[in-house]
Amino acid sequence: MSDQEITSLQQRIKELQSDRRRAKRELTKAEKTYEELKSAYDNMYNKLGPGYRFMKTSESIVNDQADRRYNGLNRWAQRLFDNVSRRELLDSKITDEIGQVHEFIQSIIPARLPDGSVNHFGLSSSADYEIYFMQVGERAHASKNRYISLAIDNDQRVILHEFLHILEMENPVIADRVQRFYQRRTQNEQLQKLRDLTGIDAYRDDEVTRVDRFFHPYVGKDYGDKTSEVVSMWADIVSGKRVTDDPEHFMLIYDLLTDADSYIKPPIQLPLQ
Repeated sequence: MSDQEITSLQQRIKELQSDRRRAKRELTKAEKTYEELKSAYDNMYNKLGPGYRFMKTSESIVNDQADRRYNGLNRWAQRLFDNVSRRELLDSKITDEIGQVHEFIQSIIPARLPDGSVNHFGLSSSADYEIYFMQVGERAHASKNRYISLAIDNDQRVILHEFLHILEMENPVIADRVQRFYQRRTQNEQLQKLRDLTGIDAYRDDEVTRVDRFFHPYVGKDYGDKTSEVVSMWADIVSGKRVTDDPEHFMLIYDLLTDADSYIKPPIQLPLQ
């Protein structure tokens, strides 16, 4: 883990610890309020004496008010405390998941290029890209601006999916091969809405795909000729052990990822003078 990742994690831990302390303060405050109300009632009852039967009614009212206020604050504080604890657990879990995905990628990607130089392809350290964390349930995504947004409950499949997006964006050789594969496989396919095909309302109306014989409609999602889901959905093939569903797709991405030639940057084409 890089220094930047460690610093970011330490900052998040401090924030969580602050939230935990706040929850405990609110709980203590609620308990104190309850005791004060009970004490006020006891003092009043002692002053008026046992002859005042109507104090029984007052006792019920005071107790009810004290209990409602205490229980309300206690529930709020407990919810905050539980949320902090759960988020702390999830943060720890997703950090481990990211580390395992890194190890998996590094076990596949060639460490060196054909000329012997180190393979720097954009996934070797946090200096090459940023990771942002979102709330539970939010939709993960990768950006050409070298950042990945992950929900803190994302699993390894989703994390690998987004990292593979970055890999495709950073390597023109891979992107070109994938686009040629996509064009060949979908040349006679019409665009269809992912929402209609899958029944998932979370897909926007403009998210369309070319179905072909891909193992899932999302593989054929259309981005023009800019990028694709062909590389990223390889994560679903691997994690779901679906190699036999589309062997051609699996072998294309496996060959590209393991071939050192895939990471050679083409020379910059200078304009003619």
